[in-house]
Amino acid sequence: MTESANARIFVPHPPGFRPRRGLNWAFIGLLYTSFYMCRYNLPLASSAISAEFGFSKAQIGSIITTALLAYACGQIVNGLLTDRLGGKRAMLIGAAGTIVMNVVFGIASFWGLLWLFVLIRGIDGYMQAFGCLQNHRNQSGDLDCGMRLCLHRLGAPVP
Repeated sequence: MTESANARIFVPHPPGFRPRRGLNWAFIGLLYTSFYMCRYNLPLASSAISAEFGFSKAQIGSIITTALLAYACGQIVNGLLTDRLGGKRAMLIGAAGTIVMNVVFGIASFWGLLWLFVLIRGIDGYMQAFGCLQNHRNQSGDLDCGMRLCLHRLGAPVP
C-alpha cells in the first residue's frame, strides 16, 4: 500500500506537447513581463514628466493612484469577464488595450493636460487587470498549471 501511495502517476502526452507547452509558457511569461513593464514605467518617468509639464508630486501621484485603483477594480471585474471570455482572449484584449493606452499616453503629451493623463492611465490600469495571472488560474484544471503559477508567485524559476 505504501508503494502505490508514493508512486507517481504517469500521464502520456501526445508528441509535441512539451515543446508546445514550453512555447506557450514563454509567450505568457513575456506578455506578463510586458504588462509589468507598462504598469511601472510611469513612476520611473515621473520626474521628467513633472519637469516637462510643471506637475507637482501630488499631481503625478494622482495619475499613478488612478492607474492603481483602476487596476485593483479591474481585477474584480475582469476575473468574472475572464471566466466568460476565456484566458487567451482576455490576455489579448488586455495586451492590445495597454499597448494602445501607452501609445495614447505618449501622444497626449502634446497637450500636457493633467485630466487627460489621469483618464488615460486609468483606462490603462483597467486594461492591465486583464493580464493578472490570478484571473487565468481557472482556465486550466491542470495541476501542472497551478504548480507553475505557484512557483511564479514565489519567485522561483519556472521550468
